[in-house]
Amino acid sequence: MIIKQLLQDLSYKKDKKISRHAKGLLLAMEKDAKTLDLEIIDNEKNEKELSRAKDCAKGCYDYIKEIFERYDKAREEENEKESENIETELDESDYGQSIDKTFSIILAGGGPAVRIHGDLDDDNSPYNVRLQYQDWFTSWEDYKDVDSSILERFAERHYFGE
Repeated sequence: MIIKQLLQDLSYKKDKKISRHAKGLLLAMEKDAKTLDLEIIDNEKNEKELSRAKDCAKGCYDYIKEIFERYDKAREEENEKESENIETELDESDYGQSIDKTFSIILAGGGPAVRIHGDLDDDNSPYNVRLQYQDWFTSWEDYKDVDSSILERFAERHYFGE
């Protein structure tokens, strides 16, 4: 806005001529200022989208934690039928998984998206397990407010063999 005003002020001064170079430079500066405004708007939009994704990650983590609490309780009470039902629920509670020397278990797809991501050792056992989230056009971010042992237990239920 300031650059546009400067350009207008200089254009109206009849006693001084503006060179094409100076005018081009001012127009380029105005364009850069508009781009900067758009980047600020985009960053604000990304923050909102990441907030939604982070909320989704928390919901997925709370769900997994609750499943294992119920599972542990059923095992303590020796309720075989309930523990089998929970095992079935655990086996069917993801959107998919992929295997490299890292693994990803997709818990929520699209925007926002949530996954459990980690590394595999030589025996294809998961370690360095973390919960991650993202939204459209954003990078995967680690969701930090988790107990990693719960995520490791969940990951161990999946087969990462050859």
